[in-house]
Amino acid sequence: MSFAPILISVYDRLEHLKQCVESLQKCNESKASTLYIVSDNYQKLKDKEKVDSVRNYISNIKGFEKVIGVFNDLNLGSTESVRRARDLVLNANEKFIFLEDDVVVSPLFLTYVNTALDYYEDDSKVFSICGFSPLILSKTYKASKSEIIFSNQWNPWGYGSWKKKFKPFLDYRYSDKLQKDLTLDISSPNFRKKIEEFSFDHYTHLLFSQIENKMPAFDYNVDYYCLKNSMVNVFNSNTFTLNKGNDGSGLNAVKDTKLQSYMVKEFSYDIPKFSKQIVVKVFNSYEQDRAKSFLKNILIKLRLFSFFKYLYRKIF
Repeated sequence: MSFAPILISVYDRLEHLKQCVESLQKCNESKASTLYIVSDNYQKLKDKEKVDSVRNYISNIKGFEKVIGVFNDLNLGSTESVRRARDLVLNANEKFIFLEDDVVVSPLFLTYVNTALDYYEDDSKVFSICGFSPLILSKTYKASKSEIIFSNQWNPWGYGSWKKKFKPFLDYRYSDKLQKDLTLDISSPNFRKKIEEFSFDHYTHLLFSQIENKMPAFDYNVDYYCLKNSMVNVFNSNTFTLNKGNDGSGLNAVKDTKLQSYMVKEFSYDIPKFSKQIVVKVFNSYEQDRAKSFLKNILIKLRLFSFFKYLYRKIF
């Protein structure tokens, strides 16, 4: 088995990055894996010292076959920084694993993702392998025997995919066809029903993107793409990753104590038995508020949503 290269993105969160890397080092496959870490340059002078400390740490990481630091000379912003680094990795490799700096992984994470990448490589219906299990967003969750789950929904908290499947999505994301498809689908009651099974927020976000002629956020865009193309993502019933970035330390993140409370669950302790028989499941959002979504949809259609969102944030 050849192991997929791992790409981590980071800005100035040294402690988060250390936790992420140290968790990967506990995986048996790390010693045979290439690790890329893209470090965006400082946006403000006050961040320079933190960014420098991150880069110094990256330059001294051990425990992998090779560590490649991708140090941007300019601040590109997280979206462009990741896009360029991902292109760099995909230009040289047929598959990849991606993590943000705030994700910690199980010692079995690399075994799970690499095995699944081999197993589902030629299955055109499978888009990616997701390390996080949305099932842990339940008060009754407890790790038990692992089982594979397939879903049109996607999760970015540690995933692996293939160039031949991921690149067509990226081409679609940056094409004119995306907005044309959104315009048709937003007006379809059948589409709205399907996308609201993911969460009410999914439809609201795509409606806003269509009306404002903006590109949907990356994770919403993948969900939309997979649903439209009847593609699925592979999940495990127990989680192989946890997201530790809900502490408000990220560039665009706000502190989410409720979500933080779910990120103390135990990791999966076994590798699931993989299956080619696909049965699609929907992961309901851990927080559903139909009334709030209905109000947002009205404001979006009246083109007042951005104004009220700005006003709300200024006041609260």
